Amino acid sequence: MYKADLLNEEASRLMNAGRISEAIPLYHQAIGFTSVPDSNKSIYYSNIANAYNGIGNFDSAKFFLKKVIEVSPKGSCEYYTNYARIFLIDSLPEKAINSLEKAYHLNQDYMLANNILGLIYTGSYGMEFYDPQKALPYNSKTLELTGDNNAKFVLAKNYYYLEMVEKSVALFKEMYKDYPDNIDYLSTIIMMEQELGNKNDVDFYLEKMKALSPETYEGLINDPVEAGVHNLTWEE
Repeated sequence: MYKADLLNEEASRLMNAGRISEAIPLYHQAIGFTSVPDSNKSIYYSNIANAYNGIGNFDSAKFFLKKVIEVSPKGSCEYYTNYARIFLIDSLPEKAINSLEKAYHLNQDYMLANNILGLIYTGSYGMEFYDPQKALPYNSKTLELTGDNNAKFVLAKNYYYLEMVEKSVALFKEMYKDYPDNIDYLSTIIMMEQELGNKNDVDFYLEKMKALSPETYEGLINDPVEAGVHNLTWEE
């Protein structure tokens, strides 16, 4: 394995832990190696663009997305998708969708095109194109291709927006099983079970919350979701 690959992997581990400022210098070291092939450089450039985007440095994010485009074959999935990412930074979602659809038609299993289209249609880039029914196949495919927690979270929200609460809460339970100290996952499970009127499940997970966060437990006890009331929201 290239030393650059090891640096990229370590930087990505830091990114996943939310330590973006520590990840960026490692990504820079990875892209400093001139001997790695363009396919690897494309990954490094894309990752560092994500990092800069995550801290709100959009000019740097666009600079490295353009680098991805430079090393990607013209007319490829990577080419169209990274143009779409630039369009989204520039608040041009319609142009982004056009580019993403070109990538999707080239390869319906291309993860990044599925991922971003799913996010657009679940409202992550504004409500103008909000269409959870249209989002569902893209978000389902993203989870199928990646199996990761972020994809699971997006699909769980998608199900909820479509009032498929049982499917949504099932995914949140999977995430909670993997991250049992996550208060947000546990709170969401409790509120969805309250909405569904599943008292036994509500009581079971409330006991978990009581041990994990007594303050959150009190809030859920004092202000429960009424059965049949469908009103959970997430910040995008």
